[in-house]
Amino acid sequence: MYKFLFSCILLLASSFLSAQTCLIWEDEGFATNYTVDGLGVTLTITDNFFNTADLQPESDVDATGTQGNHTGYLFSHFNNNNENTDERVFVTFTFANPVRNLEFLVLDVDSGNYDDNVIIEYDGTNATTGTFVTTLGSGVVRDNESYFEGWEGANFVTENSTSGNLQFDSSSTAITSLTITYFGGDDGPADPGYQIIGISDMCWDTEVDISITKSDLSTQFSPGGIGTYTINVSNGGPMDANGVTIQDILPSGLSLSEDWSCTTTTASCVSGSPIGTGATGSSNINQVVDLPVGSNLEFTVKVNYAADPGAY
Repeated sequence: MYKFLFSCILLLASSFLSAQTCLIWEDEGFATNYTVDGLGVTLTITDNFFNTADLQPESDVDATGTQGNHTGYLFSHFNNNNENTDERVFVTFTFANPVRNLEFLVLDVDSGNYDDNVIIEYDGTNATTGTFVTTLGSGVVRDNESYFEGWEGANFVTENSTSGNLQFDSSSTAITSLTITYFGGDDGPADPGYQIIGISDMCWDTEVDISITKSDLSTQFSPGGIGTYTINVSNGGPMDANGVTIQDILPSGLSLSEDWSCTTTTASCVSGSPIGTGATGSSNINQVVDLPVGSNLEFTVKVNYAADPGAY
């Protein structure tokens, strides 16, 4: 929810607001490019497996299955026929614009007849250097060995348990790229079993450029006279801004001479309604609107000026 409040006659402003959005795997499915509320997200999954006897890595979205007690997730799995810490899967998310408060879970990092190892990096920085990652149980632990620094499965956990999950939260740090590296560690058997991890739905905040111009169309102001002013609101991107509250309170001495109006062809003056939906009102403006990227809308307000100068 975003709110703008105006009470002056002439205003020109540009504000950067944080808008939260989520990549929901059940809704989006498995792809390489996503557009989430106007923000482009690229998913790249590669590996360096070289032993053709291995069950080669595969990745997909399971919309109905459960890992780490989370239903609907992106997964990667493989089955090495020998212990090799150099064969790894790389899952990279690239955001078209920096995001903050990036939150997600890495699901089911555990061990059994295998040894899950995970590295999380953001913009080239290993997440072990900060406080972004929290282990949610005894199934996974922080580890630092000669061949990696990250997190390792410590115990076997079931798919309905959260104790093998890692929770990531970047807080106010801006992130453009995120890479999760997944592979088998050296604590597994000589012939490790089938291994799988999941990645939960991802949520983040992106700054949105909202511009507001308030202009008076009158050339003179006289007690007892009338006037008209407009409020133009536009979204310069990089993503949609829905549920924006526009407020305008008339100052002392002014009253509406007729209903104000909101018009648009590219936005919606009523949040949740189709593009092009207008609105009117008979009191101070307190309107919740939707602004897709590149859209704008305009309020027109006609007022009476009080005849008594003492009213101002």
